[in-house]
Amino acid sequence: MGAIISINYTTEYDDLDGVDGVISVSHIIDNKRADQLLCQGFKFNLYAKPLLNSLLRILKKSELYTDEEKKKICKIKTSAEFHNLVSAKNMGLKNSDEYYEITKLYGKPAKVKIPTIIITSEDDPLTNRDFLDVKELTDNNNNNLAFVFTKEGGHVSFCQGLDGKGSYIEEVAEEFFNILMK
Repeated sequence: MGAIISINYTTEYDDLDGVDGVISVSHIIDNKRADQLLCQGFKFNLYAKPLLNSLLRILKKSELYTDEEKKKICKIKTSAEFHNLVSAKNMGLKNSDEYYEITKLYGKPAKVKIPTIIITSEDDPLTNRDFLDVKELTDNNNNNLAFVFTKEGGHVSFCQGLDGKGSYIEEVAEEFFNILMK
């Protein structure tokens, strides 16, 4: 969600004083298609189901929901149902379709108002290179935006080295913000 929020912030608000730049890591690009991708084959049991179960455990303990709402939440079986009952409601939206519409990246690259780098990888289980409209990204005439698509990195990890202690994101962030601060 952080990647989605940061991009929406840089495209929708005019008062960006104090924000010199943004690095958006592992933006899902298209949540609806990502949800569909995660519900296919082994990915459901490996990624979607554990994530969903963790979210549901947290929500069951929450005081923000009535007992009736918690009963409905406990019956959720897919991320689309989760976004319909929880995400959309918490954001003041009608349903998951409206949630998917406002969280997707399409239409936003040309509107980015401050220096921004979007970094994602081919092996991210929540996205897919086919989700990208390369023409939109390259034809947006926006010098504030750079899109980096790496071969490896997973979803937000981007570890480097055999021990996995290094981070590609840390290197990029340090260099990017040092340049912006000059």
